[in-house]
Amino acid sequence: MDPCSKARPSEASIKHIDFTVNCDLRSQTVYGRALYTYESNSASNIILDLNHIEIASCSNSFSIIDESPVFGKTLSITIDNPKGTFSINYKTLSSATAIQYLDPSQTSGKVLPFCFTQCQAIHCRSLLPIQDTPQVKFTIDYHIHVTQELTAVAGGIFQSVEDSIPGYKVYNFKQNIPIPSYLVAFAIGNIHSLDIGPVSKVYAEPELLDKSAFTFGDIDILLKAAEKLMTPYFWGRLDMIVLPPSFPFGGMENPNLIFVTPTVISGDKSLVNLLAHEIAHSWTGNAVTNSTWEHFWLNEGFTTFFERKIVREVYGQPQADIQQSNGLECLRKSIGVYGENHNFTRLNLDNDGYDPDDAFSSIPYEKGCCFLLYLESLVGENELMSFLKDYVTKYTGKTITSEEFKEYFIERFTVNIDWDTWLRGTGMPPWLPTPNNTLLEIVNQAYSSITEGNTNPSLVNGWCTEQYVSLLNLMLKNPKDDFIHAGELLNINLSQNAEIKVLWLDLTIRTKQEKYFYDVENFLCSQGRMKFVRPLFRSLKELGFIDFAYKIFEKCRNFYHSTLVTLLSKEFNFQ
Repeated sequence: MDPCSKARPSEASIKHIDFTVNCDLRSQTVYGRALYTYESNSASNIILDLNHIEIASCSNSFSIIDESPVFGKTLSITIDNPKGTFSINYKTLSSATAIQYLDPSQTSGKVLPFCFTQCQAIHCRSLLPIQDTPQVKFTIDYHIHVTQELTAVAGGIFQSVEDSIPGYKVYNFKQNIPIPSYLVAFAIGNIHSLDIGPVSKVYAEPELLDKSAFTFGDIDILLKAAEKLMTPYFWGRLDMIVLPPSFPFGGMENPNLIFVTPTVISGDKSLVNLLAHEIAHSWTGNAVTNSTWEHFWLNEGFTTFFERKIVREVYGQPQADIQQSNGLECLRKSIGVYGENHNFTRLNLDNDGYDPDDAFSSIPYEKGCCFLLYLESLVGENELMSFLKDYVTKYTGKTITSEEFKEYFIERFTVNIDWDTWLRGTGMPPWLPTPNNTLLEIVNQAYSSITEGNTNPSLVNGWCTEQYVSLLNLMLKNPKDDFIHAGELLNINLSQNAEIKVLWLDLTIRTKQEKYFYDVENFLCSQGRMKFVRPLFRSLKELGFIDFAYKIFEKCRNFYHSTLVTLLSKEFNFQ
């Protein structure tokens, strides 16, 4: 059983959904009709999850049998046959968390509204009644009705766009490969597209389209590298959409339509490792899926591991190595937030009724990647990569637990591994990789010069983004005013690269450089990526600027995604 869902898929499960959406962006309401095809094991009821939804009608008799403040309601629908269909008509409530609506003023063009879904981890139940667990995979057809001036895109293969009632049109998409509920996805807005590869388009608002096409122009190179490492790509299209800046994640691996934050558009292609990550999810996550959210590392640790293999293949070993080093620093910071003994620092978490969003951090990504690198150190890279190809082949279309991965690994290799410490131990992993990092050596030399008072712009000539990140991470370990002066001499304070900027602003907070707080506020109000927002709020609180942080929170409450608002409210007791 999935502790985050009341569905009982061993008794009855959804196999296909025909999903019709009329999304009213003015009233911020989804009017939906879902036609479900199911199969059962002689069950008399099928159980769906439901949250922030009002049922208008159902073709079968139904009852709402319980309610949880975290997991919502349980919808029990009577079924008479081992196989069959039923339909539900409903509307979402204003409190629904799966979809964010943006007024025209919050978009790039400032003319038309925008909306997008974000169903991971357990938000799909507020978009439509659903068995909201990764254990259930289904195919889905989308029929999205919009007004004539808007465009809809969805996580499937485009079929057609047709006239609907006067003033409206309907976009039709089909996802023929079974997916879990957290990958249900669509977006609506003033969306245009450009081809960027043989099977790829980039979608974006027109003001961002050319920059987006340039930034992600390597998508086919990255895809070919991924196929070389793994197995042939079988999803068909690999399109992507650059969302408005309130999107709370770096990317979301929705099949056929990767969602991406605009914060990776930096004027060069220095942040496209994020795209490598989302492409890698086509195998690890989308094809082979964690059975429940306690095993999230099976999605993200594997994908981070493959991401860095792709980066090495396309951009070289030094780039992969410094990304690995910076990833370890992210891991240390995340564990520092929770504490060494916290449940959320495990790979295989205990479930105690928590919201999976509360556990979101870099830990399953980086600690999971460390574990795979450890296994590689024991059995050899070629042997592990061959094993992982077989793993993907065996489990594609299925879900898996940490114990099942362990058993499959033991079938292949006879090596001594402390599985309990790796999977159930808290804090930092018992083993860390030590990459031969030439780029980091250059950073360390520059840092030594800076600490000795010898700052010269030539120190950073030809540096990549990851080197600046490494330098700022070193400065943040022992923040001092001299580093602000050095950063100004090196023009780090002028960087528009978001990965660099967030660390620079963190340094200004930690050295109480209030002359930069206008920049802090502008940055926090210009984007809502959780990776950037939450650490800066933590620093503001720790350094005694919680009132300033609350002022920004209030200013951005209607701009930030509901997931981010909830997490900030919980962590900082914001009302």
